[in-house]
Amino acid sequence: MLRRENSMSDEIMETNEESIPPTGTIGRLLRAVAGGFQIYFVWSAVQYFSELRYTPLDAQPVFWAFAAFGIYLLPWAINLGFHKVFRIGRRYWFGAIAIGAVATAGWGYLYYQSLWQPVLSTYLIIAAIYAHGHIGISNLLAAIVGIQGCEMRVIPYLISRISGRDVKLALCPGLWTPIDRWEAAIRQDYR
Repeated sequence: MLRRENSMSDEIMETNEESIPPTGTIGRLLRAVAGGFQIYFVWSAVQYFSELRYTPLDAQPVFWAFAAFGIYLLPWAINLGFHKVFRIGRRYWFGAIAIGAVATAGWGYLYYQSLWQPVLSTYLIIAAIYAHGHIGISNLLAAIVGIQGCEMRVIPYLISRISGRDVKLALCPGLWTPIDRWEAAIRQDYR
């Protein structure tokens, strides 16, 4: 039986561990691949940060598409990673990110007569580095540990193992739970 943990945190659904499908080989491999791509993006963005701030959108379309995906994931990274600290939903994070983007675009226009470079692009690169770094590390750790459910709970899970406290695992929206369910169903069919 699922229950919502917090009315403001609409993404995390805590449940008992028996109802969360176990992570199998395919799920772990896909988490490792996704985490590897995300960490590679972070490494590239940090390494070429000063050049990317002045790069137009059409000069590096793959980089900016992956950065946009990171911006899209940012509210989930913050909310799922720190939901007990901030206790506000992802919709508010989307709004805060949008307000930040408008403010930095305005600042860039006032100082550089450009909405995009270098202020807004710097803001977006830093936000994408954080989102992909946070989720990428979580994906890699989840692949190594084989945690059930949400990869964003792997760091609290590891801390709980060290401190001896109990942490609840959770189902999260996204790609991994359906893959884990599919893989568990395949394992059941071959028993």
